Amino acid sequence: MGICCIQLVHALVIMLGPITFGAILCYPSPTASEIQAHHGLKDDAIQWSFYNSVSSLFAIAGPFVTTGILKWMRQSRKKTCFVIACFGVAFWLLNLLTKVNIWAGIVIRAFLGIVMGAYSSIAPLYLVEIAPADVSGFFGCLNQIGIVLGIVFFDFIGPSLTYMTLNYVGAAVCGLQAILIWFIE
Repeated sequence: MGICCIQLVHALVIMLGPITFGAILCYPSPTASEIQAHHGLKDDAIQWSFYNSVSSLFAIAGPFVTTGILKWMRQSRKKTCFVIACFGVAFWLLNLLTKVNIWAGIVIRAFLGIVMGAYSSIAPLYLVEIAPADVSGFFGCLNQIGIVLGIVFFDFIGPSLTYMTLNYVGAAVCGLQAILIWFIE
């Protein structure tokens, strides 16, 4: 049971990736009124539609990026998660450019989408690989639980924070994973 508990703690670190996935996905929801007011956009504005959906569109490229990073890192899941987390920190912080120009925000959200897609392929793989043989199905489900936790977390804290502050929270989650990933055996 002790080994399973350690592996569960390791799984929680890996789950920070799916939490980031959920956060990126839902970010426009709690921030909509503030961003739209700042840029004078309505719900049906093309810029808002792009801002809202571009991350999901570009997530398609994420698994290919993950494959490239895995090859570059000689199949090291840990190093791959670290690189993706570092990109996540950078792009969450660059998303602050949304305040300057909505189109800059759209471009950065596209890059966040690639991070989202990268996590969609590495996290479930890594979770199943660290799982004890008799509970690999449970560990595989932790990916989906992490995504939902990210959505719920951002929807919960979003109304009490500005859209700028939510970027710092997203960067902090990725930064936390970049640090803690090195403690996984």
